[in-house]
Amino acid sequence: MDEEIYLRLVDDKDMKLLFDWRNDEVVRKNSFSTEPIDWEEHVSWFKATLKNPSVLFFIMMSGEQAVGQIRINLEVDNTAIINYSIAEKYRRLGYGKKILNLAETELYDRFKNKYILKALVKTNNIASQLAFERLGYMCQNTEQYILKTYIKIL
Repeated sequence: MDEEIYLRLVDDKDMKLLFDWRNDEVVRKNSFSTEPIDWEEHVSWFKATLKNPSVLFFIMMSGEQAVGQIRINLEVDNTAIINYSIAEKYRRLGYGKKILNLAETELYDRFKNKYILKALVKTNNIASQLAFERLGYMCQNTEQYILKTYIKIL
């Protein structure tokens, strides 16, 4: 992690990269929708997401290398729903915590107001649970056995 690490906005040239990341076996296992996504479905979702003013969508870069993605859906009640993933070759290197930290800074710098950050994490996704916990997110048990809800007030 010696390179400069930063977030940049997703743009049209990221469509294929995000398609490949979304269909990664581990990403699908940790997603709510575990089936592979076909290209046409991805293109439709991608274009709609980029047009949505309530979505902040970033690629985390380490120097010139794309390391992961993070999407923040801004809700009307000042809740920000977080979804992120790290590319396979960068997993287990601390990038999960780093991408969350950068996203928190970005959100605060843009809006300067309080947000309730929220993430739903599958119980078998230990790496994401640890990333959230290490940044001070509180785990709220859910009645569903497959999910944990992490909350932090920014």
